[in-house]
Amino acid sequence: MTPEPAPPDAGDLWHVYTDGSTRHERRQTFSGWAARAVQPHTREVRQISGARPGGTSLEAETEAILAGLRLVPGGAPVRLLSDLELRALLEVLQSPAGEAA
Repeated sequence: MTPEPAPPDAGDLWHVYTDGSTRHERRQTFSGWAARAVQPHTREVRQISGARPGGTSLEAETEAILAGLRLVPGGAPVRLLSDLELRALLEVLQSPAGEAA
């Protein structure tokens, strides 16, 4: 049995994994996020993360998504994997910052 042929441009497809969260500790909030972009065909991996005092989970998730998209070369197709609710995800992607990323 032979594997199915890859769809056109499948070699250019990047997988972007994102996550963001907040933690409350002694009346303070801290937020952190991370993004990883993987190009399966070439096995290239790019990643970035960040943290700061304050913020919300939505802000951390948004920052992870935007940073993850910026890791991918311009014009390359992307499969985005995020645990953000679909409606909120679409708002992020359709915002000016999302379109720029």
